[in-house]
Amino acid sequence: MKRGIQLVLLWMVAMTGANAQPQKLSVAPLFTDHMVLQRDQPIAVWGWAEPGREVTVTLEDHESSSITDPSGKWRTTLPAMNAGGSNTLRISDGENEIQFEDVVIGEIWLCSGQSNMQYPLVDSIGGDEELALVNPSMNIRLCLIPKNPQPEPVERIEANWELCEPTSLKDFSAVAWYFAKELRKSDQLKDIPIGLIDSSYGGTRVEAWMSETYLKENFPDAEVKDSFLGNPPSSMYNGMIHALIPYTLRGVLWYQGESNVESPSFYRNLFPGLIEEWRTKWDRPDLPFYFVQLPNFAERFDGAYLTRMREVQDHVSKTVPHTAMAVTYDVGDAFDIHPADKKPVGERLGRIARALTYGEDIVHSGPTFKSMATEGSQVRIKFDHAGGGLTPKPDCDPVSGFVVCGEDGLFWNAEARIEGDSLILSSPEVPNPKYVRYAWEGDPEANFYNAEGLPAAPFRTDDFEIEDMQLWKQFPRYTFESSVYRAVVEGDGCLTELRIGEDSFLDSSHILSRGAFYVGVFANPIPLTQFEKAGPTIFEAKNTKQSIRYRFLQDRILIELSNSEREAARFVMVLNSRIESVPMEGELNEPRRAILGDSYLEIPALGRLSGPFAEGCPLWEISLEPGEEKTIELKVGKTDE
Repeated sequence: MKRGIQLVLLWMVAMTGANAQPQKLSVAPLFTDHMVLQRDQPIAVWGWAEPGREVTVTLEDHESSSITDPSGKWRTTLPAMNAGGSNTLRISDGENEIQFEDVVIGEIWLCSGQSNMQYPLVDSIGGDEELALVNPSMNIRLCLIPKNPQPEPVERIEANWELCEPTSLKDFSAVAWYFAKELRKSDQLKDIPIGLIDSSYGGTRVEAWMSETYLKENFPDAEVKDSFLGNPPSSMYNGMIHALIPYTLRGVLWYQGESNVESPSFYRNLFPGLIEEWRTKWDRPDLPFYFVQLPNFAERFDGAYLTRMREVQDHVSKTVPHTAMAVTYDVGDAFDIHPADKKPVGERLGRIARALTYGEDIVHSGPTFKSMATEGSQVRIKFDHAGGGLTPKPDCDPVSGFVVCGEDGLFWNAEARIEGDSLILSSPEVPNPKYVRYAWEGDPEANFYNAEGLPAAPFRTDDFEIEDMQLWKQFPRYTFESSVYRAVVEGDGCLTELRIGEDSFLDSSHILSRGAFYVGVFANPIPLTQFEKAGPTIFEAKNTKQSIRYRFLQDRILIELSNSEREAARFVMVLNSRIESVPMEGELNEPRRAILGDSYLEIPALGRLSGPFAEGCPLWEISLEPGEEKTIELKVGKTDE
């Protein structure tokens, strides 16, 4: 019963003999079988019917009615109810009735943002094991909103509540799932139905989730940008949020910011604006809004570093009421903007909700900066949220990640000593310390926690203009060179350079276009973290699901691909935008030569070409079915040979 059982009650035709058919009774898309409705709050129910009709909604022994307005829309509110189920929701206009079965009352959380919120459980670390354990008796219900960018707000979308089963959960947000499981640890929530609404879309800027009206009224002179995949401002609000309003919620989880990282000062206003607008739309000025601070990542991203964005996110958590932030710089992946370890992220959000929304007496935050005092050549830092005590991460003594500077503004690593709820910092290079920073890098080597295992939030005590510079680690890379070409392969398996003379046939100028690589669901390179030089001219890399072997020969490269995943995989090669003689679209039924200057790259009759991928670059794509292996032969040379 995907959309409920519609019972048409046959009434006699009016004595006037009119033949006009009334507008069919319908209800908003979130109302389906197996739905979860919010407990302890008035429950909004709305839909459409013939103008002027009275629509009655019944649940348990509660009933509420509304008259349809001239546009055909109706809305009514059921009184607040205690948790429970399973019930039948009935909606009637006197002639037609809609029934939804197995309706429960519990806790509703809207989970939104970009790719790291979208990241599916099946692809996360431990996802397969988690899926093997799920069953409907866990009473966590799921509603996955279709990816549906729209130019104008839409009222009706396809949505469906589903029971918790491997088939419904595998493509659902891993962060949202682990959040719900953390709520289950609370005695007061262990038997309460939990409903998760996953409305997320990879590569989206925050502007995409705000209405056009709000952006024009509050940022009339600002240059709002399209998202990475071309989705314009407001498109996600129009197609993935507008139709959900005013479905009664307990709160919102938010994981986004990567696509706005190049403009943190603008985000400082945009992000609170998003929170304000959603609270206004839902008529909930105190709507809990808990979000994820961006994780560790070593490299520049969109021309900037994550320290700036993290500071903005921290500012929002301290200045916007009823918000809180989960710190995650310790559970990311320095070389993958989409880290696969989502369990601690969801759990930390869950601890925040348990403490701040449900009033449970638990530690929900790692240490946060409270005060600083200079004591001669030392600095004493005090912290809030010390929990059961300040400590380095287990097996990582001593505390690291702090730097200090004097009047010259040059920061040096500091030695750290714990004294109660304080940390004593010093450095022989800084006899008169004035300022302190902690975890102030894209991929910080920082290990300061409380006894509950929650990391300290990054902070700084200076107000220097943030420098656009950083020293960061990289994967090892291997370079092959013959008399014909030069190739560079990174330790994560990406072939980032294939050069003949001055011309490189591959594009690796963007964070998501790193030459040749396995591509993930969000168009990002999938890192192959186990690698070795298997012979004088052979490089191999793999993860638990895919593998690649490069055999570098004098005038060609053999690339051997293998996919052991349960689902199909894609291997792509992002070509230089200046390449000639390669159509941008089409299946490759015969070899084709890509010409760049006086050099060529011969692409075999395999896969298809499409594009542009990014910055006008053609994309060569090869699909591998589960268990499939393929070998690619790339020939290179001069066109006059």
